[in-house]
Amino acid sequence: MKILLILTLSLFSGAQASSLCHPEMTLSELRALVEEVRDTHFPELENHDLPFQEYNSDSYYFQASIHISKLLRGRKKFCLDVNEELLACPPSTGALLAIITHELSHFQDYHRLPILGVAGLGVKYGLSKKYRRRYERLTDLKAVHLGHGRGLSEYRLWLYERLTPKARAAKKYYYLTPEEISSLSSEAQHPENPSR
Repeated sequence: MKILLILTLSLFSGAQASSLCHPEMTLSELRALVEEVRDTHFPELENHDLPFQEYNSDSYYFQASIHISKLLRGRKKFCLDVNEELLACPPSTGALLAIITHELSHFQDYHRLPILGVAGLGVKYGLSKKYRRRYERLTDLKAVHLGHGRGLSEYRLWLYERLTPKARAAKKYYYLTPEEISSLSSEAQHPENPSR
């Protein structure tokens, strides 16, 4: 009986995790979503080439990066790092649009800052957990304010299913959780009456 219960729970949790997977997608399909988000929210990035770089990771599935070697030579070259698992088992389109908005918000920051400002941001981000947390949560807020709160919650739930408990705890520290996003959305829909 105990073995049957364990097998049932294993099958249920596996089905739950796989239910968060949508049909496999290609880089071209992902590229179309990136271009949609860029054209809708970040027209200033129109002249930036946003190449993809595929990689494997147990905790990162989609992230913005900047080429350090080019930055040291006075140029800003951006790249979107895509975990192969994201293509094999993607979250919903809404979740993808939300995380793309988050990542392109980083590129918007890099675009607006001078070279030394981008370098300074990178140093602070790498050295200070408190700064990194504040910066990532503010970037999440940008995505929420641009209308991607629900998608961002969906992305985080999809992501949590793939992480170890330690990696999940780190994500919950650095980024807004679905509960926090829901709370922000509720506050936006029902603002408190100002005191008289």
